[in-house]
Amino acid sequence: MNIRQLQFFVAIVEEGSLSKAALKVHVAQPSLSQHVRQLEAEMKCQLLFRGPKGVEPTEAGQTLLHHARIILGHVEVARDAIISSQEQPVGHVRFALPGTVANVLAFPMVEAIRARFPLIRLSVAEAMSGDILSWLREGRVDLGIIYRTADAQLISSIHILTEELWVIAPNRKNLPTLPMSKISFQEAAKLDLVLPTKVHGLRTILDDFAAKEGIALNPHMEIDSATQIKLMVERGMGYSILPLMAVSQEVVLGTLKAIRIVDPTPTRKLFLAHSAEKPLSNAAVAIHRMTGDLIRKLINAGTWPAEYVGVTSRTQQPSAPRYDVEDDVLSD
Repeated sequence: MNIRQLQFFVAIVEEGSLSKAALKVHVAQPSLSQHVRQLEAEMKCQLLFRGPKGVEPTEAGQTLLHHARIILGHVEVARDAIISSQEQPVGHVRFALPGTVANVLAFPMVEAIRARFPLIRLSVAEAMSGDILSWLREGRVDLGIIYRTADAQLISSIHILTEELWVIAPNRKNLPTLPMSKISFQEAAKLDLVLPTKVHGLRTILDDFAAKEGIALNPHMEIDSATQIKLMVERGMGYSILPLMAVSQEVVLGTLKAIRIVDPTPTRKLFLAHSAEKPLSNAAVAIHRMTGDLIRKLINAGTWPAEYVGVTSRTQQPSAPRYDVEDDVLSD
C-alpha cells in the first residue's frame, strides 16, 4: 500500500466511477483498476462493488476510506508545513563564532533574525576557531565561522571576507605609545606583544605569516581572551596585533590606537562553514544565507573594515532562496 493507491481509492469512491476517477487523477482507467486489485490482494478482501449509484465501498472499503482520508490529510498538512517552512523557516539553529567576530556580528545577527525570521530560535556560542571546527565535525553546532578551510569531505565552507591585522597600542597621554601611523611587520614583531596562545586561530595565522617572512614571534605575554588583551594594552602593559573591527569602539573612544602594518601586511580570512555530512535544515539554510548578506552590509556600512569575498570552497551550496537583510536592521 502506498500514498498513490490511497489517493486513487478515495477518488474512485468520491466520484463513484472508475472512468471519472481516472480523469480526476490523470491516470488511465486500466492502470487505476490494477491499483484497486493490488489493494484488494494486499487487504485480502473486496473493497469496492458496483451498486445502483455506481462504484461503492464495501464494509472493509468504508474502513479503508476512513483511514485513507486521515492519512492523506496528514500528508497534506506535512506538505503545507514543508512549503511554508521554505517561506518562513521554523526551528533551532546553533551558531558558533570566534570572540572577536561575536563582538561585531552577534547583536546585528540576533536583531536581523528577530525581524526577518521570528520563528527561528538562535543559539550563539563563542569559542576559539579550532573548537568551532571540532563542534562542526561532531554535529554540536549547525553553522560556524572559522579562520581556515578544512577537509572538504567533512566541512563545507565559504570564504566570506579578508581583513587586515593591525598593531594595537595604548592611546593615553600618560602612557608610552607609538607615534607612527604605520609600521613594518618586522618592527611590529620586536614590540612587547600580548598575543593569544598557540592554540588560538589568530595566533596560528600570525605564526605562519611570520615564518613565511623569516621572522620570529616571541610575545611578551599570552592570553586567550580578546577582551583581556585589549585591557592589557590599554593599561600600557604591551602591544597586540588584532583585526581593526575588534578594537573599533576603543579607537573611537580614544583608549586604543590602531597602527597599520606594512611591508608586508598580515591578513585574516574568515570562512562561513557547516558540516558536509548532513543537510542543513531550512532554518539553518536561511541563517547561512542571511549571514553572508549581513556581513556584506556591515562591510559596506564601514562597521567591519574588511574585503567581502563570498567565494565557496566547495561546489555544494545550501539550496534555498536568498534572504536579504533589510537596510534598516543596521541603522542606529
